[in-house]
Amino acid sequence: MDRAIEEADAILDPHERQRALQRAVRLVEEQRWWIPLYRGQVPFIVDRALAFEPRQDLLLWYAEIGGP
Repeated sequence: MDRAIEEADAILDPHERQRALQRAVRLVEEQRWWIPLYRGQVPFIVDRALAFEPRQDLLLWYAEIGGP
């Protein structure tokens, strides 16, 4: 992807540059790459009687939730 963008950046003709960038986008779509650009906050509602610390990956493992 980076190489395709760099090659497109070197093209002076705007129409040819647009075609090169479209090829780069198709490359990403074909590979189905996922690039996270934003990670929002995920709220958890937990009873105060439970001891709970969210995991970094935000998965819920019920075995890790315990009492005080």
